[in-house]
Amino acid sequence: MTGVNEELVLALAQGGGLIALHRGSPLRGRVAGAVRRGELQRVLLGIYAPTGHLDCRLRCGALQLADPDAVIMGEAAAWLLGFDKAREPQRVTALSRRLRLDDSTFRTYDRRLAPELVELVDGIRVTCPALTALDLSHTQGGRPIDAALRAGIALPTLWAAFRAAPNRPGNATIRRLLLESRDEPWSEAEREAHRLLHRARIAGWHTNHPVRLPGGWVRLDIAFPRLQLALEIDGYAFHSGRAEFEADRTRDVALALAGWAVHRFTAARVFGHPDAFVAEVQALLAQRAGRSRRTA
Repeated sequence: MTGVNEELVLALAQGGGLIALHRGSPLRGRVAGAVRRGELQRVLLGIYAPTGHLDCRLRCGALQLADPDAVIMGEAAAWLLGFDKAREPQRVTALSRRLRLDDSTFRTYDRRLAPELVELVDGIRVTCPALTALDLSHTQGGRPIDAALRAGIALPTLWAAFRAAPNRPGNATIRRLLLESRDEPWSEAEREAHRLLHRARIAGWHTNHPVRLPGGWVRLDIAFPRLQLALEIDGYAFHSGRAEFEADRTRDVALALAGWAVHRFTAARVFGHPDAFVAEVQALLAQRAGRSRRTA
């Protein structure tokens, strides 16, 4: 912020990177001059930020200054909550009864929200993690719900958020995705595997099944506890690194020593060859059941 007046620098520091002008503000003239020189840029009416420094947090903060009752939602809420810091959204969407915005930077919706669905992140009001995941699933499918489950947000919590926010756009799709999540998938590939097993009427399996090993507890993607048969669904995003590869194999050996048979299926196999996946699972079940009868 080289060249910015010292009073403005102080005001920016006190405002968390923003200057909000009110009627009769002594800074009004200095701000106008800084805007003409290209040192400050207008974010919203009466709210300014240093030129070239307008990130998602500042845009959300500016909207909160413009309407203290506004609630940030969607991708911007997910970014503030830390869901995906790698993809900073360029547009902030929010619920606001006061503001009417619809451009490339801001979009507001005139809707109310139950207080229990709102959280504070660095002084900014955002939709709670459960509702944020549901909002994203309207356009992104099951992935945000899977990520929420993987992060420890329980399925009943997601259902409670759904019921507390009726008549929202996409609720029919979201309800379907929640129903499909009854087995709590942690990835899209797991979600599809669950669907295929249900469709084939294969029973006796549990998801994210805990098993205690000498080194601690592990969870199996899909487990048939009676047969000690485990199916691991390997999506590239979570199993592509060397460390993940090594950890998976070390865990497989520990499970084998504990009596479990572990079989890994790639996401490409589940999505690209669903009938073959089901047939292979059925064959593994028959084989494992035959061995159990022989050793009984």
